[in-house]
Amino acid sequence: MQEMFFTFLIPAMISILAVILQKNEMDLTGENRQNDFLIAQLQRESDEEQTQALGNETVFSNYIKNMADVILSSSTRMGNQHYIVTRALTITVLRQLDLEKKKLVILFLYDSWIIHRGGNIFLVNSPADPPKHLKGAILNNVNFSNDLELPGIVLRSVTLINASFSNSDLQDSDFSNSILIGVNFAGSKLDGARFFDTKLQRTNFHGASLQNAQFIRSNLTQSTITDDQLAQALSLFNTILPNGTYARNKTFLINGDAKQGTNGWNITSGIIKVKDCYFTGNNNSTMFQRINTTEARLCGSYEVFRYCLSFFFHGQHNLIIQIVFFDSNQVIRGVENWVKSEFTYLSRSLGSFFFLNIFFLFQ
Repeated sequence: MQEMFFTFLIPAMISILAVILQKNEMDLTGENRQNDFLIAQLQRESDEEQTQALGNETVFSNYIKNMADVILSSSTRMGNQHYIVTRALTITVLRQLDLEKKKLVILFLYDSWIIHRGGNIFLVNSPADPPKHLKGAILNNVNFSNDLELPGIVLRSVTLINASFSNSDLQDSDFSNSILIGVNFAGSKLDGARFFDTKLQRTNFHGASLQNAQFIRSNLTQSTITDDQLAQALSLFNTILPNGTYARNKTFLINGDAKQGTNGWNITSGIIKVKDCYFTGNNNSTMFQRINTTEARLCGSYEVFRYCLSFFFHGQHNLIIQIVFFDSNQVIRGVENWVKSEFTYLSRSLGSFFFLNIFFLFQ
């Protein structure tokens, strides 16, 4: 009986051992197959990354070559046609590049003085010129940090969502009409920067310098910016503050709303009275105020300084507003007279004028 038991046991053990060995071999084969699959996948990803990197490098190199042709084709200052070609090439290439190469494109344009304030083909010489910008340029999440020196950079009408400029020098920069939602300006120098019609929601200005910066019709909702920083700004006009309220305009005209009587105005003849926060005067009454534009001019981004004057006429048909322009030597360079029938809002180029005398002439 015992011999019979062993007679059946030995084959059974051999069969079990064979099954175990076969299973181990199958598991090992499966693992090898899985490893081969993972290796192949990693190789494909590596090849794709190398191909993409090579493609990025090729696209970037071709862009630099094309831009060099544009720059070298002009023996003098680049004009409007160069601007059109530059903008088209740049918008196209930015759609094809990774974040690092996008950064290099902007640095190339900056170093070439193409998007550098004061000496670039995007410069607007007068308010009558059509706006020049990089509208369509997508620079989201691009990192311009690490103490970059970019004073005077012009990035108008671009999209820079969640980009970073921390600890960078951006003095006298121009971000007008751009989307800067979630941008990091922490620790940056933004003295004299222009933010005209700029979306700045959730933007971080922690520790940034904003001396003489200009916020015009911009949105600072939920941004990190202090009252002390806002107090440094040259202009805060029709701008939404972090708490949702609107900023009052910083104006160079003293007591323009007559809420302080005639304080700030020089009455040279006749009698000037204040009634319900507007000025009234009898015949041949005159008052004026001199405005020094030097401070504002320091932050102008254009070769021609632009100013705005608005007036509300309250049934005063005998009023003439006279503007006298003076140069830096206080020599009269021009005179303009305006009456109610001609305007209530004035926007003009100041040219080489440094002082304005605003006269109210009641006739």
